[in-house]
Order: sequence, then structure tokens, then C-alpha cells
Amino acid sequence: ARTENNAVELAQAITDAGGSALGLACDVLDHDGLQAAARTVWLLDRHTRYDGQTPYTPVQEDFAGYFLLESGRGYCMHYATAAALLLRMEGIPTRYVSGYTALADESGTALVPDSAAHAWVEIYLDGYGWHPVEATPAAAFEEEVLPEPSSPGDGETPGEEPQEPADPAN
Repeated sequence: ARTENNAVELAQAITDAGGSALGLACDVLDHDGLQAAARTVWLLDRHTRYDGQTPYTPVQEDFAGYFLLESGRGYCMHYATAAALLLRMEGIPTRYVSGYTALADESGTALVPDSAAHAWVEIYLDGYGWHPVEATPAAAFEEEVLPEPSSPGDGETPGEEPQEPADPAN
């Protein structure tokens, strides 16, 4: 069992995995924010498995390290945590966000059950502000509901909405 105490140790463990699929995570280091986010999401989707019944992380294990290096299965909290950690290790300003996904009806009313709880990350893009990144695999959603971009901080005015790269593997 591995216990990573900080992001540097986790980054080294991922890199040391060498032949493992998640050892490819270091490839995202040369990309800008949107490309790195797309590549990180792609890697998580390709090399982990969404499982809404994932058991608790063992007490002596690091939450993100256990998900990335041991179990490889998780739900939105696991994906958002791992994406935030990997993107921060790349120097991309990232924040973990939790809330609810819901669609309002025509009257503006929405029923929001506990099962609508969700976690995602946002990356900060200069000239735009905070941009949501959905790290949880799309297969986990019956209906895709993503949060709207939040307002940029410090009085900045967002520019044109950034475009996602067509091929996140490049």
C-alpha cells in the first residue's frame, strides 16, 4: 500500500509507475490550460473506471493516491480531486468545486435530490476567468448537466469563451 503525503511524492509515484497507463500523466506538462485539462480528463477516463459504489479509501491511504495508483475506480469526488491535483502539479490554477446538478423546469423550479450532488474542477484562464472542467466520465451521467462558468475574479471581464481542443490526446 502507498501513502503519499504531498503532491510532489504523488507526482513522483505516477512518474515512477513507468509502464503503467497513468505514468503517461507527465505528458500533459507541455500544454496550455485547456489542452492540459482535456488531456488530464482523457487520461482519467481511459485509465480509471467510474463506480458509484466505490468503497471508502482505506484509513492509512491518501485519497487521490489510492484512486490513481491502487483502485482505479471512483466517482465524481475522486475524479475532481485527481484532476485538481494533476492540473495543480502542472502549474495550472485549479479549484475543486462541489454542488448540485439540476435542470429547472419552465417555471424556474427544480427538485434537487441528494443524488444530484456532484463535484468538478475549474481552471483559471487569463482574460476569461474560471472555466469548468468536467473530469467525471460522461458515462456516469444519464443526462449531461454541467455547471455554467463562474464569474471571473478581481473585476476582470471575460473574453470570448475558450474553445476545447478537438483532439485531447495531442
